Amino acid sequence: AFLSLTYLREDLGRDYLGGSRFAAWVSDGPILLRYLGHTLLPLQLTVLYAASDLAATSLWGWGAWALLLLLVAGSAKFVRRRAGLACAWLLGFAALLPALNLVPQALPMADHYQQWALPGWLLALCLVVDEGLAHVPPAIARRWRLWLPALGMIFLAALALSRVPEFKSRLALFGHAVEQQPAAAQAHAGFAFALLETGDQEQVALALAASLQALESPDAY
Repeated sequence: AFLSLTYLREDLGRDYLGGSRFAAWVSDGPILLRYLGHTLLPLQLTVLYAASDLAATSLWGWGAWALLLLLVAGSAKFVRRRAGLACAWLLGFAALLPALNLVPQALPMADHYQQWALPGWLLALCLVVDEGLAHVPPAIARRWRLWLPALGMIFLAALALSRVPEFKSRLALFGHAVEQQPAAAQAHAGFAFALLETGDQEQVALALAASLQALESPDAY
Protein backbone atom coordinates (compact mmCIF):
# COMPACT_ATOMS: atom_id res chain seq x y z
CA ALA A 1 0.00 0.00 0.00
CA PHE A 2 2.86 2.39 0.82
CA LEU A 3 4.56 1.73 -2.54
CA SER A 4 1.26 2.22 -4.36
CA LEU A 5 0.50 5.53 -2.64
CA THR A 6 4.07 6.78 -2.91
CA TYR A 7 5.18 5.74 -6.39
CA LEU A 8 2.16 4.63 -8.45
CA ARG A 9 -0.66 7.05 -7.67
CA GLU A 10 -0.59 10.29 -9.63
CA ASP A 11 -3.74 11.85 -8.17
CA LEU A 12 -2.45 12.69 -4.70
CA GLY A 13 -0.99 16.12 -5.38
CA ARG A 14 -2.22 17.66 -2.14
CA ASP A 15 -0.61 19.16 0.94
CA TYR A 16 -0.43 17.26 4.20
CA LEU A 17 -3.22 17.79 6.68
CA GLY A 18 -1.98 20.56 8.97
CA GLY A 19 0.92 21.31 6.63
CA SER A 20 3.33 18.55 7.65
CA ARG A 21 3.47 14.78 8.05
CA PHE A 22 3.59 15.08 11.83
CA ALA A 23 0.59 17.43 11.87
CA ALA A 24 -1.23 14.96 9.60
CA TRP A 25 -0.55 12.25 12.17
CA VAL A 26 -2.03 14.48 14.88
CA SER A 27 -5.02 15.25 12.62
CA ASP A 28 -5.59 11.51 12.19
CA GLY A 29 -6.53 11.15 15.87
CA PRO A 30 -10.06 12.59 15.45
CA ILE A 31 -10.44 10.75 12.14
CA LEU A 32 -9.63 7.38 13.74
CA LEU A 33 -11.90 8.21 16.66
CA ARG A 34 -14.75 8.89 14.23
CA TYR A 35 -14.10 5.61 12.39
CA LEU A 36 -14.23 3.79 15.72
CA GLY A 37 -17.42 5.62 16.68
CA HIS A 38 -19.02 4.53 13.41
CA THR A 39 -18.04 0.95 14.21
CA LEU A 40 -19.71 1.07 17.62
CA LEU A 41 -22.75 3.10 16.53
CA PRO A 42 -22.99 3.39 12.74
CA LEU A 43 -25.33 6.36 12.47
CA GLN A 44 -25.22 9.54 10.36
CA LEU A 45 -23.03 7.85 7.76
CA THR A 46 -22.27 9.40 4.38
CA VAL A 47 -19.90 8.93 1.49
CA LEU A 48 -17.48 11.80 2.28
CA TYR A 49 -16.51 13.60 5.47
CA ALA A 50 -14.93 16.90 6.40
CA ALA A 51 -11.45 16.45 7.86
CA SER A 52 -9.86 19.19 9.94
CA ASP A 53 -6.38 20.54 9.28
CA LEU A 54 -5.06 20.41 12.84
CA ALA A 55 -1.76 21.90 13.93
CA ALA A 56 0.85 19.61 15.46
CA THR A 57 0.09 21.24 18.83
CA SER A 58 -3.69 20.77 18.62
CA LEU A 59 -5.15 19.76 21.98
CA TRP A 60 -8.11 18.11 20.23
CA GLY A 61 -5.79 16.02 18.05
CA TRP A 62 -3.70 14.83 20.98
CA GLY A 63 -6.82 14.37 23.09
CA ALA A 64 -8.35 12.10 20.44
CA TRP A 65 -5.21 9.95 20.40
CA ALA A 66 -5.25 9.80 24.21
CA LEU A 67 -8.90 8.71 24.19
CA LEU A 68 -8.14 6.00 21.63
CA LEU A 69 -5.27 4.75 23.78
CA LEU A 70 -7.53 4.79 26.83
CA LEU A 71 -10.20 2.74 25.02
CA VAL A 72 -7.69 0.17 23.80
CA ALA A 73 -5.94 -0.11 27.18
CA GLY A 74 -9.27 -0.21 29.01
CA SER A 75 -10.56 -3.06 26.88
CA ALA A 76 -7.30 -4.97 27.43
CA LYS A 77 -7.73 -4.61 31.18
CA PHE A 78 -11.30 -5.84 30.94
CA VAL A 79 -10.76 -8.85 28.62
CA ARG A 80 -8.77 -11.89 29.70
CA ARG A 81 -8.07 -13.13 26.15
CA ARG A 82 -5.66 -10.29 25.55
CA ALA A 83 -3.74 -11.90 22.69
CA GLY A 84 -6.90 -12.22 20.62
CA LEU A 85 -8.01 -8.71 21.58
CA ALA A 86 -4.62 -7.23 20.64
CA CYS A 87 -4.78 -9.02 17.29
CA ALA A 88 -8.28 -7.64 16.66
CA TRP A 89 -7.31 -4.05 17.50
CA LEU A 90 -4.14 -4.26 15.40
CA LEU A 91 -6.04 -5.74 12.48
CA GLY A 92 -8.38 -2.74 12.47
CA PHE A 93 -5.63 -0.15 12.82
CA ALA A 94 -3.38 -1.87 10.25
CA ALA A 95 -6.22 -1.98 7.73
CA LEU A 96 -6.55 1.81 7.98
CA LEU A 97 -2.84 2.59 7.61
CA PRO A 98 -3.12 3.38 3.86
CA ALA A 99 -5.90 5.87 4.67
CA LEU A 100 -4.13 7.73 7.47
CA ASN A 101 -2.86 10.68 5.43
CA LEU A 102 0.84 10.07 6.06
CA VAL A 103 0.86 10.29 2.27
CA PRO A 104 -1.44 13.18 1.21
CA GLN A 105 -4.84 11.77 0.27
CA ALA A 106 -7.38 13.16 -2.15
CA LEU A 107 -10.04 12.08 0.38
CA PRO A 108 -8.71 12.25 3.97
CA MET A 109 -11.83 10.43 5.23
CA ALA A 110 -14.44 8.45 3.31
CA ASP A 111 -16.95 5.78 4.19
CA HIS A 112 -15.30 3.00 2.15
CA TYR A 113 -12.19 3.17 4.36
CA GLN A 114 -14.42 2.14 7.27
CA GLN A 115 -14.92 -1.29 5.70
CA TRP A 116 -11.21 -2.06 5.94
CA ALA A 117 -11.20 -1.78 9.74
CA LEU A 118 -14.58 -3.40 10.42
CA PRO A 119 -13.48 -7.09 10.72
CA GLY A 120 -10.85 -6.34 13.34
CA TRP A 121 -12.81 -3.82 15.37
CA LEU A 122 -16.01 -5.87 15.32
CA LEU A 123 -14.00 -8.83 16.60
CA ALA A 124 -12.66 -6.63 19.43
CA LEU A 125 -16.21 -5.55 20.26
CA CYS A 126 -17.42 -9.17 20.30
CA LEU A 127 -14.60 -10.16 22.66
CA VAL A 128 -15.51 -7.33 25.05
CA VAL A 129 -19.22 -8.22 24.98
CA ASP A 130 -18.49 -11.92 25.45
CA GLU A 131 -16.28 -11.13 28.45
CA GLY A 132 -19.06 -9.03 29.94
CA LEU A 133 -21.55 -11.89 29.55
CA ALA A 134 -19.20 -14.15 31.50
CA HIS A 135 -20.05 -12.12 34.62
CA VAL A 136 -23.82 -12.61 34.46
CA PRO A 137 -25.83 -15.73 35.40
CA PRO A 138 -25.33 -18.57 32.85
CA ALA A 139 -29.01 -18.71 31.89
CA ILE A 140 -29.07 -15.00 31.06
CA ALA A 141 -25.72 -15.24 29.27
CA ARG A 142 -26.95 -18.05 27.03
CA ARG A 143 -30.05 -16.05 26.13
CA TRP A 144 -28.09 -12.91 25.31
CA ARG A 145 -25.48 -14.83 23.30
CA LEU A 146 -28.37 -15.92 21.10
CA TRP A 147 -30.23 -12.61 20.91
CA LEU A 148 -27.41 -10.07 20.68
CA PRO A 149 -26.06 -11.34 17.31
CA ALA A 150 -29.61 -11.58 15.94
CA LEU A 151 -30.46 -8.04 17.07
CA GLY A 152 -27.15 -6.78 15.71
CA MET A 153 -27.79 -8.32 12.29
CA ILE A 154 -31.32 -6.89 12.18
CA PHE A 155 -30.02 -3.43 13.12
CA LEU A 156 -27.25 -3.53 10.50
CA ALA A 157 -29.64 -4.84 7.82
CA ALA A 158 -32.10 -2.04 8.59
CA LEU A 159 -29.26 0.50 8.47
CA ALA A 160 -28.09 -0.84 5.09
CA LEU A 161 -31.61 -0.67 3.67
CA SER A 162 -32.02 2.89 4.92
CA ARG A 163 -29.01 3.94 2.83
CA VAL A 164 -30.28 2.45 -0.42
CA PRO A 165 -32.03 5.67 -1.59
CA GLU A 166 -28.86 7.75 -1.41
CA PHE A 167 -27.05 5.29 -3.70
CA LYS A 168 -29.71 5.35 -6.43
CA SER A 169 -27.97 8.17 -8.30
CA ARG A 170 -24.88 10.34 -8.12
CA LEU A 171 -27.11 13.33 -7.43
CA ALA A 172 -28.75 11.62 -4.45
CA LEU A 173 -25.39 10.34 -3.15
CA PHE A 174 -23.62 13.70 -3.10
CA GLY A 175 -26.77 15.58 -2.12
CA HIS A 176 -26.93 13.43 1.00
CA ALA A 177 -23.21 14.00 1.61
CA VAL A 178 -23.73 17.77 1.46
CA GLU A 179 -26.60 17.52 3.96
CA GLN A 180 -24.58 15.37 6.37
CA GLN A 181 -21.22 17.16 5.97
CA PRO A 182 -21.80 20.78 4.84
CA ALA A 183 -18.12 21.62 5.55
CA ALA A 184 -16.83 18.94 3.14
CA ALA A 185 -15.73 20.75 -0.02
CA GLN A 186 -15.33 17.46 -1.90
CA ALA A 187 -18.99 16.66 -1.24
CA HIS A 188 -20.08 20.03 -2.64
CA ALA A 189 -17.86 19.56 -5.70
CA GLY A 190 -19.30 16.09 -6.32
CA PHE A 191 -22.80 17.51 -5.97
CA ALA A 192 -22.01 20.25 -8.50
CA PHE A 193 -20.74 17.72 -11.04
CA ALA A 194 -23.83 15.58 -10.48
CA LEU A 195 -26.01 18.64 -11.09
CA LEU A 196 -24.30 19.17 -14.45
CA GLU A 197 -26.13 16.09 -15.69
CA THR A 198 -29.46 17.78 -14.93
CA GLY A 199 -28.66 20.86 -17.02
CA ASP A 200 -29.71 23.21 -14.22
CA GLN A 201 -26.95 25.81 -14.56
CA GLU A 202 -28.26 27.97 -11.73
CA GLN A 203 -28.08 25.09 -9.26
CA VAL A 204 -24.63 24.13 -10.54
CA ALA A 205 -23.40 27.69 -9.89
CA LEU A 206 -24.84 27.63 -6.37
CA ALA A 207 -23.22 24.25 -5.64
CA LEU A 208 -19.83 25.42 -6.92
CA ALA A 209 -20.08 28.57 -4.80
CA ALA A 210 -20.85 26.40 -1.76
CA SER A 211 -17.84 24.24 -2.61
CA LEU A 212 -15.54 27.27 -2.71
CA GLN A 213 -16.99 28.53 0.56
CA ALA A 214 -16.40 25.13 2.17
CA LEU A 215 -12.79 25.23 1.00
CA GLU A 216 -12.31 28.39 3.05
CA SER A 217 -13.56 26.74 6.23
CA PRO A 218 -11.27 25.09 8.82
CA ASP A 219 -12.48 21.69 7.51
CA ALA A 220 -11.12 22.14 4.03
CA TYR A 221 -11.96 18.78 2.53
